[in-house]
Amino acid sequence: MKNHHKYFKSISIFLLSSLFIIFSPKQTIFLFMLIVLIFHELGHLFFMSLFNVKITSFSFSIIGGLIDVKMNLDIKYELIIYLGGIIFNLFTLLFPHLYFYSLIIIIFNLLPIYPLDGFNIYKRIISYFINYHKTLYVCYLSSIIINIILIIFSIIYLNAILIINLLYTLVLTIIRFKEIHNEFYSFLLDKYLNKDKNKIKYLYQYIKYPFYKYHSAIIYDNGRIITDRNLLDNRFAIRENK
Repeated sequence: MKNHHKYFKSISIFLLSSLFIIFSPKQTIFLFMLIVLIFHELGHLFFMSLFNVKITSFSFSIIGGLIDVKMNLDIKYELIIYLGGIIFNLFTLLFPHLYFYSLIIIIFNLLPIYPLDGFNIYKRIISYFINYHKTLYVCYLSSIIINIILIIFSIIYLNAILIINLLYTLVLTIIRFKEIHNEFYSFLLDKYLNKDKNKIKYLYQYIKYPFYKYHSAIIYDNGRIITDRNLLDNRFAIRENK
């Protein structure tokens, strides 16, 4: 039943989008934008297929496609996947009729605002250097701040389309910010279950959340040697025993 619901939802969005384009006084603009967005999403899908990444869900919104994936790859492959849409849009730049719309999509998607590609790229770069708990707060808070600043500029310049898109991303970011605890817990559980072999990061002072996305931490604390694996085992072993 769930699959039928997703299928019906996708068909409904496609039909509504088609009717909007057909009856809009600016069919050409929407058609060109749709072509650019399709190429953009194909870019992501191409690199996901190339790196054998499983897609958990896919939907369309006013800002384009929203692809939900579960991946535990090296940072360079994850960055390529999130840059995939922009890479494909470099191809659509070659067509004169699509140039302007391709440029808009590329610039907009490079913004470090959730859930845009720029945010996911920014999030992975930040998480390479600092622990994941701090990464979540830094990325979502900066997304909210940048969003608000851009909304103010959009109001000043009376850009209605940009205002609507930015209000939409702001609401999504706030909702996601409220769920940081769940996202962090999901990250810990995934790290615990996968037992991945990452690069080693040495910490010479104990911190509250010594968990990194692309590193395994070894902590030197008052003569003791602790690993993030020890902490994860203790955390989830206690829960399993309960």
